[in-house]
Amino acid sequence: YNELTRKEHQGSSLKTNGMVLTEEEPATRQLPKFKTLRVSLDDGISSYPLNSHVAVPFENDLFCGEILILCRPMNPEVDDPYWNKKIFSKKRRRFVMQIQGRFKRKPRGLLYFGGEVSEQMKLGLVGNGMCNLLLKFMRSFVKDLSYAFGNKKEVAHISAPAWFAFDSIVITPPGDSPPALGSIEFPESKADVAFRRSSNGLGNWNTTDIFTLTFHSMYIDGPTWHLMEIPFAPNLDLHTFWGDSFFRFVLYD
Repeated sequence: YNELTRKEHQGSSLKTNGMVLTEEEPATRQLPKFKTLRVSLDDGISSYPLNSHVAVPFENDLFCGEILILCRPMNPEVDDPYWNKKIFSKKRRRFVMQIQGRFKRKPRGLLYFGGEVSEQMKLGLVGNGMCNLLLKFMRSFVKDLSYAFGNKKEVAHISAPAWFAFDSIVITPPGDSPPALGSIEFPESKADVAFRRSSNGLGNWNTTDIFTLTFHSMYIDGPTWHLMEIPFAPNLDLHTFWGDSFFRFVLYD
């Protein structure tokens, strides 16, 4: 697989091969501090500037481009006025990921997007019941969701075909300009999204066009390591499921 991000909370880690966006304010502007999160590039050493105003390039065996990752601070008006003005004050989003670039090769079969944790999940009776409720909730808006709690042969994960899982996918042909990362919305209509998610999931991935892939969530609160505003559990501690394991976002075929 091709790892995009790994998250660390209190001894675990958030990793990402990254890219970011075009600069609209000086890059030297103070970025918000996230004391409970650590972000690094794929080598686990290089620091990644969470909520950066400028994009950071990345490349692996599957994809070459750039990524933007944003977390809503506890007090976005004070801690991050730049992204509060552009996104947080206009949408209820707590987590935003935007990726843009070209595939270096066409994916083999289905391309998956999802997340993995570093250790096997050890769930008690309450944790197991809560996890099953959460998976049922996620299936209500993510098609063909798959998951595993982890064992000696299979890493704990949750994933779905990327063609369904991303909130928006914009394909820009050669010679045209792709949408700017950092935008609050991207030019994919609701009808186009519905049509994409009703397909077989293989997608129109290719090595010629520029792909802009976006994922955002009002539920994932990175700074507190909680899921928020879930209907049956409005404030759910992720340690319930993962302990001190790190979490990584993955895109793989």
